[in-house]
Amino acid sequence: MTIECPECAGPIPVNGVVPEVLCTNCQTVVPLRDRNDWSKIFTYEAGEGCMEHKILVKSSPCRLFDYFLAFGPKGGSLYRRHKGILVEVEPKAPRCTRCHAELDTASLVVELHTEGRDADAFCPGCGASVAIRAPTERERNAIHPTCVGLVGESAPRGDLSSIDAATDPVLFSCMGCGAPASLDGSSRRIFTCGYCGAANYVPDALWLRLHPAARKRPFFALFDVDARAFASARKRV
Repeated sequence: MTIECPECAGPIPVNGVVPEVLCTNCQTVVPLRDRNDWSKIFTYEAGEGCMEHKILVKSSPCRLFDYFLAFGPKGGSLYRRHKGILVEVEPKAPRCTRCHAELDTASLVVELHTEGRDADAFCPGCGASVAIRAPTERERNAIHPTCVGLVGESAPRGDLSSIDAATDPVLFSCMGCGAPASLDGSSRRIFTCGYCGAANYVPDALWLRLHPAARKRPFFALFDVDARAFASARKRV
């Protein structure tokens, strides 16, 4: 999933249901609210169609995951590109990020029902910890009422202003006098030479080394559904 940065128009990977994301291209922290609120990300607008299946929704908004569940127990692929938002949904089981073994979805759902906010899980193959949590009530309402868990989220949380900033200094030569300048992740894109006072612009290649670009990674939503939920979803699309 990606959204468009409102400042530089570059794509920002969104690797989890988080309140904000960092554009590693221009270093803007973008809150996921208003136009990019999660309830809007996961809802087709009135008259908007699913590009994967060329289906038009009714005259009222429709939950994205009602489309997904309308396909039945095996789910269905979805593709939504709308107003700078790109959401791709595939009916796949979560996998271990270390050994890539498929995880048992039923066991994860049982863990979530049993432990709730204290749920934890480990890969049965390699023993690696699995990122798993129960959604908040607000997140569940935005995704779908039957969503019981989120697995494999890798999006950072907390203070995003210094995320992915390199700490090891890199030497760079002043374009005005050739004097050395030591730069790290806290350096500004335009800095002043301490010798001649010339303003220097850090080129793209070096800036990306100091601020590595984020990559799009999948995360998984777990649903606890029965035949009635599938039938109800079909009535809504």
